[in-house]
This record gives sequence, C-alpha cells and structure tokens, in this order.
Amino acid sequence: MIVSLVIGLIQEICVKNHYHYGHRKVKEILRLQYGTKFNCKTVQKIMQKRKLQCRVKKKTSKLDQWRK
Repeated sequence: MIVSLVIGLIQEICVKNHYHYGHRKVKEILRLQYGTKFNCKTVQKIMQKRKLQCRVKKKTSKLDQWRK
C-alpha cells in the first residue's frame, strides 16, 4: 500500500519535471516535500521498472556552436 503511494508520487514528480530528474533528485524531493525516507536504490528500481529514467541531454561542444 505504501509502495503504491510512492510509485504514484515518483510518477507525478517525473511527469511534472519532464523526466529531467534522476533517482537521486527524486529521492530528495520525496524526502523534503513529502517526508518519506527511501533508499536511492529503491527509488531507482521503481523508476527503472516504470521506465521513468531521466532523459539525458545531448552534449554540445563550443566548437559546434561556433560552426553554426
């Protein structure tokens, strides 16, 4: 029952932030805003099972920006 609430909170945080936050930041938001204490690995497992992993930005170099 508690796990299903946490899954809902994690999904809400990920959707709200457009999947830019990883498991560490999601864990901190859960701790600060909702007062829940979960291990990083637990949050990471939930995010991996639900396919809520953060989307990685493509790195650009200064040279690529100069060429445009």
